[in-house]
This record gives sequence, C-alpha cells and structure tokens, in this order.
Amino acid sequence: MDLKQLTYFVHVAELGSFTQAEHQLGVPQPTLSKQIRALERELEHQLFERTGRGVILTEAGRQFYAHAQALLAQVERTRREMITGSGILTGECVVGFPPGVGRAITVGLVRECHARLPEVRLVLSELRSKEVVEQIGEGRLDLGLAHHPRPGTRHEAKLLLSERLYLVSAAGAAESAGPSPRPVTVAELEGYGFVVHGDRQTRRSLILSEIANAKIDLNVVAEVGSTDAVLDLVQAGMGHAVLPASVLRYRPDRFSLRPITDPPLETTLSLVTPSRRPITRLTARVAEIIEAVVALCVSC
Repeated sequence: MDLKQLTYFVHVAELGSFTQAEHQLGVPQPTLSKQIRALERELEHQLFERTGRGVILTEAGRQFYAHAQALLAQVERTRREMITGSGILTGECVVGFPPGVGRAITVGLVRECHARLPEVRLVLSELRSKEVVEQIGEGRLDLGLAHHPRPGTRHEAKLLLSERLYLVSAAGAAESAGPSPRPVTVAELEGYGFVVHGDRQTRRSLILSEIANAKIDLNVVAEVGSTDAVLDLVQAGMGHAVLPASVLRYRPDRFSLRPITDPPLETTLSLVTPSRRPITRLTARVAEIIEAVVALCVSC
C-alpha cells in the first residue's frame, strides 16, 4: 500500500461516497475504485459496503480507518519537521492521560509548551490508562501517561513516579479531623463507604486486589466515570475515596487525608511512547517537558 491509497481510502470513508471523494480530490472515480480494490486485495478484507446512498465501512474498514488516520497524521508531522530542519519546531503533538493526572498537570504542561514550543499545537486527550496504551500502539497518540501500564510489543513505558495513596474524606470528617490524622489500615477500609472511579484497569484494580488479599468486602456506594465526580461526591459527604495527594492540588482545603498502612498502597505513573515507529524531535521535546512538569507538580 502507499500514501495515495491511504489518502483515497480516508476521504471515501469520511465522505461516505466515491462521487464526493472524486470532487474533493479531483481524481476520477474509476481511479479511486481501482486503488481501493487494490488496497482490499492487499489487506485481504473488504473495506466498504455499498448502499443506496453511498458506501459505509465494514468492520475491517473501521479498524483500518483508525490506522490509516494515524499513519497520515504521522507522515504530515514528519513532513513539517523536515521542512523546518534544525530550526523552530512546528506542528502538532497529541498526548493522552488519565483524568486524575490531567487535573494535576494540564495547566503546567500547556504553559510550559507554550513558552518553550510556541509554534507547536498541543492536543490533550483525557482517556483511561488502558485506552492511552492502546492508542499509542495504534498511532493515534504521540505520547501518553498511564497508571500501571501492562507490558506490550507496541509501546514502551518509562516510570516517572510512584505516589502514595490516601483515604480521602470530606474536610472536617470526625474520623480524619485533627492536625495529624491517624493512619488507617487496609483491613479497616471495610468500615467505610467508597466512591470509586470506573477505571478497572488501574488504581481501582490495585485497591480491590489489596482488599481481596485482606479478605474483606469493599462497600462501594457509587462508581463514577471521572475523578472530578469522585471528589464532588466525597466533598458532599457521600463517601470516601482512595487517591494520591496530587489529585487534590486545586482544592486541598476541602478534604482530609489519612495514610493507608498494612500494607501502604501506591500508584505508579509512566510515560508511554510507541516502540514500532520513530519518535520525532517534536515528540521527544514534548516528552521532556512532560517529565519536568510531572516532577514539579508532584513535588509542590
């Protein structure tokens, strides 16, 4: 396959019509059809189904569409970097990270990238850790941050930090009041009602595995889709949470934290990069900035 075929395929897929793609690309429809058929033969899959109103992607077509988009975006970023040579970096860098991480680093990351790479457009995507790793492998993200990324052949992970996890309660809660709140053991967590994040692949699975080892039942009063929602419910007194202190950086006065012991719980955060395609100078520079911002956010 070549870039021309990928370009033709993406246009037809997005427009849902060979006729509209012909007008937009300025390429005769027979040529488009011939190139798509050649692509289908090479992939050994039918990519489109014809309907009365045009064409739609098959299941194989939908899978290939994501890869084709990522490949064309990578080519465009490389083209821009080659044009600029050793001068000012320009272009776009797409970064994914989990919600709790976004809360801690977004402002600092955007500020530093704007100051150091003024010609670069930073695109931030909030995803679950598992999705970050998957989209790095598929080429849909340039870089990512993830909790406890599993080993894989399409990505590499560099550990940036380990953070201790705390029992988080609403400020003023009786059991966490005082200048030095008493630590709570894992076994004692059975007596609390918890609000948990729905990401079963990361912190939630870590907490539940430790709970299982302690042979106690975790009382989950609510499972929600974002860290903001978890904190809102905790602040309203609807339950407790287990989170790192960095997540609370923008409203620490509204919560009380108690260290968890026997055993202490930790969460890790890693920088995830692709292993099957070269990293551009732009991507490498953004990665350096991410590392610096993560270190600064956690230490402050």
